[in-house]
Amino acid sequence: MMHMISATLEFLASGSLQRHVASTYRISKQRLGPIIEQTCRAIFEELKGSFMKPPTKDEWIEIENEYNGLWNFPNTIGAIDGKHVGYHNIVLMGLAAADYRFLFIDVGGYGSESDSQVFRSCELGRALYGELLDLPDDTTVFGKNMPLSRARRCIENSFGILCARWACLARTLFMKPERAQVIVAACCTLHNFLIKKCTDIYSPPGFADYVDIDGIVVEGSWRIRVPDNSMFNTSITQQIQNPNVSVGNEIRNHLSAFVNSIQGSLDWQRSSVFLD
Repeated sequence: MMHMISATLEFLASGSLQRHVASTYRISKQRLGPIIEQTCRAIFEELKGSFMKPPTKDEWIEIENEYNGLWNFPNTIGAIDGKHVGYHNIVLMGLAAADYRFLFIDVGGYGSESDSQVFRSCELGRALYGELLDLPDDTTVFGKNMPLSRARRCIENSFGILCARWACLARTLFMKPERAQVIVAACCTLHNFLIKKCTDIYSPPGFADYVDIDGIVVEGSWRIRVPDNSMFNTSITQQIQNPNVSVGNEIRNHLSAFVNSIQGSLDWQRSSVFLD
């Protein structure tokens, strides 16, 4: 059992070809594939209940407080994005917390779909539109009742750290879709586990992007570890007709007014964008 776990973790973390990992453990490449799939499925099933369970209403509020405290962005319960995964161009849709944990993942959309199409059809989208997520009520921002929103840098760092630490995602996964899906799910769950249990080793200070005392965003060191052909450098965004675009524009404009107001602005933000 231990050699199965060791071989799987080496494949996930090193990014080595299956045949190289197989030779190290003196097993055939044909045997290693099923071992990786079975072990990743067991990892995901074992960890998801503790490290990727749906938040409760109180936990959503904690997530919103973390976003507001760390990033000065109110009414935010997650940042969402999608990436292409594997030879068959399946999509990983992820929702990230302010500390770069994945609150939700869906692996299985088709690369020909736009991000909004993938979102609408995934479990999170269906639960959100069906009002099944036990979200807290909208709150007032700058004198106006606003829904919970998002902040993009967190999901960018979540995917970046994921790809830097789990190097199997830095190359195309030439395998059947079902195996690729369970590998990605296991990597995301291990990512959450390590963020919670040993952040100082897995994502030490400076590994993710941060804002210095002058308000300048300093890019994290994970960026030099992610190759050009990794999952991180893909995108599923496409231009499509969106019937709710006017609502989105209204929210964006109101938040823009808030972060440029006396109540919502920070001392350094004008100098950081050369407005002084």
